[in-house]
Amino acid sequence: MKVQTAAAVAIVGGMLSVGALVAGPLSPPAGPVAPTYKTLSEVEPRIAVGPTTTPGDANSVYRITQPGSYYLAANVQGVAGRHGIEIESDGVTLDLRGFEVLGAAGTLDGVRVTPGFRGVTVRDGTLRGWKGAGLSAVGGPNADGCIYENLRVVGNGTDENSYALDVGGSSTVVGCMATSNLGTGIRGNNGTLIARCTAAGNGGDGIICGAGTVRDCLARGNAYDGIRAGLSVITGCSATANVGAGFTLNNGTIAESCTSHSNGWGFYIYSDGSRMEGNTIVRNTVGVEVADPGNVVVRNTFRANTTTDTIAAGNEVGPFEFAATGTSPWGNIRQ
Repeated sequence: MKVQTAAAVAIVGGMLSVGALVAGPLSPPAGPVAPTYKTLSEVEPRIAVGPTTTPGDANSVYRITQPGSYYLAANVQGVAGRHGIEIESDGVTLDLRGFEVLGAAGTLDGVRVTPGFRGVTVRDGTLRGWKGAGLSAVGGPNADGCIYENLRVVGNGTDENSYALDVGGSSTVVGCMATSNLGTGIRGNNGTLIARCTAAGNGGDGIICGAGTVRDCLARGNAYDGIRAGLSVITGCSATANVGAGFTLNNGTIAESCTSHSNGWGFYIYSDGSRMEGNTIVRNTVGVEVADPGNVVVRNTFRANTTTDTIAAGNEVGPFEFAATGTSPWGNIRQ
């Protein structure tokens, strides 16, 4: 029994010794106790737009002049004769965080990306009531290579010749909505991708895109053309009840898997080098008009148009057939 007791004591003593070593010293270090919380800049490593962080000037309410990540903490109210937020730097990300940039009488653009700067992102908010554009990134050299996403652009402009969301080339516009603007809803310059956007009830065209791609967009109830594009690919789009043409295409355009309803022209193709394929054209005065030679019109579906087509000589056009009896792989289906 004595041997067992001694062994047990030795084991317990060893355990206590190890525990003491793990626990470390019991005395606190010398000096005052230091805080362990994170600073505000560590929790939110972005810059809030405001009068002290991004002061404006004679042209703007707020002005961003350094690259970095910025955000709104409240609505921005426009002032006559000024832009709302002017971006004058490469590499800026501006998160509106669901707030509104609100125009008023005599204001300029809601957000102005100064021409010549690149790599700007603006997202997640509303640009409403500006007498210029809701967002503008054009003029002189455009502000190219930018991203605009999840923006609502409403009630901007002064007449049918204005543009509500007007972006530079080689840019991306995704998930944006342009409604009830006095001019064109969305305009993308050469090399722009416009995807999953809505343009409705605008006083000009719904969407304009030059030498780019328009994909999965809706253009409805606009005063002029639903979608006007040049040297572009158009896929998965719907143009409904626009007063002018549903789709207007020019040089090098490919329009594919799109829909056009109740327009003056379903498609209006001017100039040469365009390709119209896989579209649905319904209840238009003229289903498709091709004004110049050198275009391709194949695999489209036409229904209930007053006139199916007005196509100039010198174009490659698939035969107009009924689905039940058609045999050509390039045929246009007439219902």
